[in-house]
Amino acid sequence: MSAIRQLTTALLCAGALCAAGSAAAEVQSIAAIAGAAEQHARSDAQRQGYRDIQTRALSLDTRLKLQACGHALDTFASPGRSVGRTTVGVRCHTPKPWTLYVPVEVKASVNTVVLRDTTARGTVLTASDLRLEKRPADSLHGGTLSTVDAAVGKQLRRNLRAGTTLRLSMLDDPQAIARGQSTLLLSVINNIEVVMSGTALTGGAAGDTIKVRNTQSGRLLEGVVLDDGRVLVN
Repeated sequence: MSAIRQLTTALLCAGALCAAGSAAAEVQSIAAIAGAAEQHARSDAQRQGYRDIQTRALSLDTRLKLQACGHALDTFASPGRSVGRTTVGVRCHTPKPWTLYVPVEVKASVNTVVLRDTTARGTVLTASDLRLEKRPADSLHGGTLSTVDAAVGKQLRRNLRAGTTLRLSMLDDPQAIARGQSTLLLSVINNIEVVMSGTALTGGAAGDTIKVRNTQSGRLLEGVVLDDGRVLVN
């Protein structure tokens, strides 16, 4: 009788262990949730051109008990800048739906255009004036340039030191005509081009509207600067 009781007890204990193991298997891994959120943040940063990406999920409570997901975890995030602090949603649909919003810290670097040497205001940039340099993404302001070609042919708005990270706000299209410069005024009347001499009263790049004076009549006119420095007037 004692042997039968011992065997029954052993079977019951084994059953309890199996039940406990089954229950444990039904709890979603917190590490898997964190990993899914980090991977989503990493992919977003890669699509935006960042390099050397490091991601870390923050503030996940290890005591959290969510039912294990019956499929690969679904992740999503609002569009926007993907470095610094961001939030990734991690979602499960079956067998029991749940959604968790995971804060993720993203560190990365990005290639940005910098000046090789100290350069004066008004300089029209060439490729030899520039180089690409890797910088931490969270140290950069908006409007930085990621390719040298984006700055070539642009004109500096002010004096800048060597190593300065270039931003769009620092650059202008080069002036095709300067204030006080003599130019040709072009007018089209009934499909006939009329060319007159004139003086630019303001400077401008191609496509800008500037004021000019007709040298012969003295009239003040407005016109659009052409690529070759002539001004198309009405």
